[in-house]
Amino acid sequence: GTDLLAMAIRGALRESCHGHYTVKHTVPGTQGSVLMLTHDVDAPDSHNAGKWGEAGAIQMAKMEKKYGVKGSNFVTTDYVANYYNPKMVRDLCTQGMCPEAGHSVQHLHTFSTQPKGDCSVTKATYTPKTPTLCGEIRVVMEMLRKEIPPNSPLRSWRTPYLEIHPDQFEVLYSQGVVYDTSLAL
Repeated sequence: GTDLLAMAIRGALRESCHGHYTVKHTVPGTQGSVLMLTHDVDAPDSHNAGKWGEAGAIQMAKMEKKYGVKGSNFVTTDYVANYYNPKMVRDLCTQGMCPEAGHSVQHLHTFSTQPKGDCSVTKATYTPKTPTLCGEIRVVMEMLRKEIPPNSPLRSWRTPYLEIHPDQFEVLYSQGVVYDTSLAL
């Protein structure tokens, strides 16, 4: 019952806020509060320029830089839908906002129910038509690592739609991920 209630609240919150909302987490230190700016870079307009100007992720990075703050970018590399823009990732690094987080390859609603798959998969061997947990995690990290400087570790993760897979923490750990922001409510 509690799980269903949490899913209903999460869905209503996401729907009523058009995908933009604030969540509260515990702070594992002595601070009374911490504000983290996080961005899910998972839409064509966040990756690419258009009638609105530069890619949305770059516009946000420039605004944050102007005000002296830094956000964490959780990037989806949806090369299947063909909107992933490696140049946008490099431009984020130029702005001092290098992505340090993955957000899956395809941003699927079925993330929590995908088979685990082969955790030695690479972009060259991954078949997105039959998505797997390992593929969605490992391939996004592989693609991002190609675009960011070697001293910029990918250390965090956010699951699409905050759908938790039973094996995701094991796979994230194997990829060097230090924290996961998927448990938002």
